[in-house]
Amino acid sequence: MKKTLLLGAMVFASAVVSAQTLEQREQIAESYDQEAINTLNQSLSNSQKTELERFNILRAQNNWPETIILENGNTAYLKGLLMNDQPKYVTTFNAQAALMQGATSLYNGGSLGLNIEGQNMLVGVWDGDKVRDTHQALSGRATSGELLFSLDGHATHVAGTIISDGTGNAGAKGIAPQASVVYYKFQQSTSSATDETEMSAEAANGLLVSNHSYGIPADAVSQAFLGKYDTGAQQWDQLAVTYPNYLIVSSAGNSRNDGINFADMGYDLLTSSANAKNILTVGASVGQSNYSGPASVPMSSFSSWGPTDDGRVKPDITTKGVNMLSTDSASNSSFISRQGTSMSSPAVAGGAILLQQYWMELNNGVPMKSASLKGLMLHTVLEAGPNDGPDYAFGWGLLNTEAAAEVIRDNQNDAIIDERTLTSNNSYSKSINANNGKLIISISWTDPASTQFPSAAEDDRLAMIVNDLDLSVTDSGGTTYLPWKLDPASPNNAATQGVNDVDNFEKVEIDVPAGVYTIAVSHKGVIAGGSQDYTLIVSGADPATFSNKEDQLDSFSIYPNPATDHFTVAFNNQLSGDKINVNVYDVLGQEVMSRSFDNNGLFEQRISTADLNSGIYLVRVGNGITASTRKLIVR
Repeated sequence: MKKTLLLGAMVFASAVVSAQTLEQREQIAESYDQEAINTLNQSLSNSQKTELERFNILRAQNNWPETIILENGNTAYLKGLLMNDQPKYVTTFNAQAALMQGATSLYNGGSLGLNIEGQNMLVGVWDGDKVRDTHQALSGRATSGELLFSLDGHATHVAGTIISDGTGNAGAKGIAPQASVVYYKFQQSTSSATDETEMSAEAANGLLVSNHSYGIPADAVSQAFLGKYDTGAQQWDQLAVTYPNYLIVSSAGNSRNDGINFADMGYDLLTSSANAKNILTVGASVGQSNYSGPASVPMSSFSSWGPTDDGRVKPDITTKGVNMLSTDSASNSSFISRQGTSMSSPAVAGGAILLQQYWMELNNGVPMKSASLKGLMLHTVLEAGPNDGPDYAFGWGLLNTEAAAEVIRDNQNDAIIDERTLTSNNSYSKSINANNGKLIISISWTDPASTQFPSAAEDDRLAMIVNDLDLSVTDSGGTTYLPWKLDPASPNNAATQGVNDVDNFEKVEIDVPAGVYTIAVSHKGVIAGGSQDYTLIVSGADPATFSNKEDQLDSFSIYPNPATDHFTVAFNNQLSGDKINVNVYDVLGQEVMSRSFDNNGLFEQRISTADLNSGIYLVRVGNGITASTRKLIVR
């Protein structure tokens, strides 16, 4: 078990924080696998070279223009090839969302008693062109990552949505008003670089969050291409796997009122990278300052809906994207209102960097993995849409930065954010007590990029999941609760509970919990690479459920020790009636055995060592709350 349990202490002071120092960015960079980085960069370079050669031939043959004007009047830029050798055209997707998503609760003077405003945090922005980095509300905190000359209103608006400090117009304050951005122009066909190589370079230097408010418009591709996992999605998934702390945030697109794919009633409009598994794809809702239930979160008229062809929940999350006031490029003091998923996406990126900052402050500057950050944001959403659970319009729901911060604050008390590793042919279980309020359990993981692409047929349902983990929760009476799932064949239907075969985020919700619940994490088939990192998140357990209770079993013993063909685990009648888990770990911390037993009183179980090699092991025994660990020698 490669496990990171980072203990969080409550912080109520309003001292200025220093979250991501240069030294910490260097430590993040050093934590990555350099061989994997080299492999990724070589793959990106090879793909770029192959596509560029093919592209130049086809562009000359077909005389493709460098720009086209879309029906909505936007300009789209020639960027390369689609998988069917058709031209790829990309376009930007056009009081603040901070109040709507609860981000202001983290600010100095906010309800959580914190001072989390993005201090010393950096967000990457890939957009149309140069940000007006001299704007008074950006305060010199926007820096170009490449040489750019043409000011761009869209890019300036996006940057301001993330980091504007409100100077000149308090209504245009960004989500992370003390953070900084490094910005790039999304690359066109004539560029020698690609977005992905730039993203790789920034991530290798410790970048934790980036925003991408652009994509392929639905009316620029064939209908069969909509919802399909392609090389663009694959490359962004590869980036996420190579840099486990790096979260990519992308707009869903604005094609729902463009008359595209009319037969699908507004569904199935996502394109290319927006269909990636490991990123946060963001939809846009109409903003309301006070949430009072799902009906108080109207959907915008334009936000592109999922599903992906294999039925995954996309978009992932939603926030305000209508009438967003932010900085403009016309002058150093100009502001403008825009709308689109281009505006909701940076609002989510801003919320993400605040949560990462808060986590790092509580955990000695060590960042949470992107799977943890993404999972936390999806775990704590506010319900949106006509039915309970996720849907293909709002995704999992409305971003609730305040609730996510509360889970970070309450980690190891009545909540847990537990970064773990599951190995092939193994499972994990944990028992918890819950009797107050709603109990939510979720798992999130960065899934390997799929190397098996769907066919060219429209709506090919081939699953793109590689390592298919499964979550279930069972109460003391034997009732099992399964995660939410959606049906892509009936996208308008309400979500149901069942075995989820496609999503790399799974969530179980129990509205009125009572008693002991056993969480189980397992997997289907064979885990590629032999192991899969994942994050277990729980909220709504009884207070102090997750406080450290190691070595609390009375009269606990393991014998014989050293062991040959078996060992016996025993303790007195403590934890009677609970499910007892026996987990064995090797010296590297990898789980090599997992057993579960009923405890009807005096606990005494004989366990075979036939599956263990000679060596030293740690044996952990407990019910998920109270536990003890002992060293075991096997000969």
